[in-house]
Amino acid sequence: MGTSKDINHNVIEIKKNVETGQIDKNCKFCHDQEDTGQLSARSRSLLSFTKNLTAHEIREGISTKKFNEHTDFFMFSNKCNMACRICNGGTSSLYYSTWNNKKKNNNHVTLSDNLSYWNSIKSDIKHNIEHSEIYRITVSGGEGTIQEDLYKLTDWLIEENLNDKVNLQISTNGSVFLDKVFDNWCKKFKSLSFGISVDSAHPDNFQYVRYPVKFEKIHENLKRFSKLAKTYSNCSFYITPTFYINNIVYLEDFLDYFEEVNVPIWDNTLSQPKDLCLSTLPLAVREKVIDQISLLIDHKFLNISYNYNFKLSIENIITQLRESTFDDKIWKNYLSTTARWDKLTNTDISLHNQKLWDVLSDSDKTLYYQYKNDLNN
Repeated sequence: MGTSKDINHNVIEIKKNVETGQIDKNCKFCHDQEDTGQLSARSRSLLSFTKNLTAHEIREGISTKKFNEHTDFFMFSNKCNMACRICNGGTSSLYYSTWNNKKKNNNHVTLSDNLSYWNSIKSDIKHNIEHSEIYRITVSGGEGTIQEDLYKLTDWLIEENLNDKVNLQISTNGSVFLDKVFDNWCKKFKSLSFGISVDSAHPDNFQYVRYPVKFEKIHENLKRFSKLAKTYSNCSFYITPTFYINNIVYLEDFLDYFEEVNVPIWDNTLSQPKDLCLSTLPLAVREKVIDQISLLIDHKFLNISYNYNFKLSIENIITQLRESTFDDKIWKNYLSTTARWDKLTNTDISLHNQKLWDVLSDSDKTLYYQYKNDLNN
């Protein structure tokens, strides 16, 4: 996790670029998504509490700066109960301890450990609430729901009678549901929304990409999130999958699972690390993936009124696969890294990512087992 000095420097640079009309490197991905007709993270967050506006109106409002809104984003720490394959030690404590083969993780700090910075955060929040028509706090991690500072912050907001001015957003992997806490937040805050990261709906594949939590737990919690959103009109949730090498061939299972659930899905395609990106797939495998996705778009897709932009982004995956070049070195690095991660987590690509394994060449399968055997020697 970056230091407070690093964070402040980045914010200052972003503000400077926005004021001069330049696209900051940290904002480029959102701009690229909006240019291709997708909803970016910034426009997506607005939709969570401006439900009467269309996606077009949101994009138009952003471009013409009609919204007097402010968001404070907090990554309190890297504390997390999952070690997802697309993650890293900086954003997941469990990933750090798993990858480094340690029983305990000592790479865990949180913002309130720095008292002066914590006090400055509270001062900034008061100022931003006073000067914003729409004020939002977005919390991530690690895992957003297990951040001790989240509960310190919400308690403070309630004590200061600021809670009814705050739209609270939490990024979560869906493995934690706190009935009494979430119920209280719905009553106390202006709105409460959850961005739930679910990358696969196939039980074996889910545990492969979201080690070590089982999909059954996510399934039960999604029902509880749905009930919460139906109970409170100011509560909502949306699904935020990331599609990459290890789950793209399970897209049909994902669509089947969410077919009956009218919930927005705002997906991302991976850009880092390179060896897990879809563009790393061998050309022969790409063609099979393209054929599969094309059939899904034509014959099986989610409620289009909720997920038109999701459909567009899936179509963009086909474009990515067709236009990107293949790098054999990066592909071999994928096989090598996969072999090591499989060993550390006691999983196997041939069992837990079987649909991908089945379309790999014999030489790729041999190379994977070679890498795995090397780890045992």
